[in-house]
Amino acid sequence: MIKYCFNQCKTTVLILLSLFLIACGGGGGSSGGNSDTVTMIIDTSYTLSAGDTVLPTNTSARFDIKKKSNENISTVTLLTGSATIKRG
Repeated sequence: MIKYCFNQCKTTVLILLSLFLIACGGGGGSSGGNSDTVTMIIDTSYTLSAGDTVLPTNTSARFDIKKKSNENISTVTLLTGSATIKRG
């Protein structure tokens, strides 16, 4: 009888632990489709905040950058090539 109760409790704990881990979702690694990474489009302006990083994906990437001196915000436009923005 005690062995049966122990096995039932162990099974219940394992099921609850599994459900908890599934509900957490992991969310660890990064991927190309991550919402924190934006693929830039030529002739489109993007607002950058402190911590954002523009990453050219090839050597032909050229940008137009405008900085407001009284604010911590910049505007960047991709002129040629390709690049991404990593929000940070």
